[in-house]
Amino acid sequence: MTEKLLTPSLNKGFVKPERDYLTCCVDWFQLTIWDVSPQVVCEEILGIPFNLMQNDYEAGMTNYSPFVCFDDIRIMTPRHDPERQGLQLVMKGQGCRQFEVHLNSQGITWVDFFARCFQYRVNVPRVDFAIDDRKTYLKMKSVKKKVASGHYRGDLNIASPKGDMNLADGTSRGEGVTFGGTASNVRIVFYEKNYERALKTGNEKQLDEAWNRYEIRLRQEKAVEAIKRLVNRKETIATIAFGVLAHYICFIVPDKENKAKRKSRLEVWKPWAEFMKDVESVKLVVEPGGRNFSDFMAYLMAQVACNLKVLRAVEDAVGQNYLDTMIEQAQLKPRHENLVETFVREIHTKEIETDVPLESWKSQYRK
Repeated sequence: MTEKLLTPSLNKGFVKPERDYLTCCVDWFQLTIWDVSPQVVCEEILGIPFNLMQNDYEAGMTNYSPFVCFDDIRIMTPRHDPERQGLQLVMKGQGCRQFEVHLNSQGITWVDFFARCFQYRVNVPRVDFAIDDRKTYLKMKSVKKKVASGHYRGDLNIASPKGDMNLADGTSRGEGVTFGGTASNVRIVFYEKNYERALKTGNEKQLDEAWNRYEIRLRQEKAVEAIKRLVNRKETIATIAFGVLAHYICFIVPDKENKAKRKSRLEVWKPWAEFMKDVESVKLVVEPGGRNFSDFMAYLMAQVACNLKVLRAVEDAVGQNYLDTMIEQAQLKPRHENLVETFVREIHTKEIETDVPLESWKSQYRK
């Protein structure tokens, strides 16, 4: 990634409330680490006790075999030459969301974690940043028409329209465009996230949600430069993501009178100009535990419940009670106590049936 790739570096010093429609997150992180053991990767880089890792039975990747994992946080070992290949740490989308739980528990950010990584001999084969657009500034059908008509200027010379169709009735199941070839170190993917979520969850109501996603996929030197700029505090994740978009993509309005000889002189398409303005107000999203009790319970159901059921089955088989022991030994920190108070107040406010007084938890769990 070059300096030019990351321009403009925007810091105008103000935030517009309407930009809350946009959020930004890390959506893929892959790290090659040399000269350390998997245990060091777990405990010193990830901050996860090695004894919590499980055998990884999922598929590996080219030249690497699955070794251990914590849910979707995976460590792989080389198949041929360990000294040359090193270890692979891989976190895809869900793995990133799960890792944010550990970041939160350690009281650090993604940038702090990246800085920790660079204390070792490492490379970053890939990092993805995702911008979620809940206003849908861009309509995917219009974007595809712009691309098909050549109303585009930028450094990515290949675009691949994408879209699914329901064969039962011919309705759309999501539109999108991928910019950049498969071998490019920069690829940008636009798509309608609501369709993808509805397909995964089976919840047709999600089809009515307004949700576009714009993914910036950086590889090798582009990924390394992006992470270094974050660690050196030269950029934020949002400005890097939007800076890449600004450099590689711009949709334009055609010159009907053919007066402009260069595309650089053509007017910028209004939806794109609106989308790209004031990008400094886009925030990095880290929401590992949810903001309310319903979200918290949904998180537990999705990420923890199966493991708890496994533990309960083990307890029943061996006649032990490990879960109660863990709960008894756990020490709540101030942020955990704040969560308890928040959730209890929320439940009482909603008049959900409960016999637990608002303050009674303190005598039970504070020690």
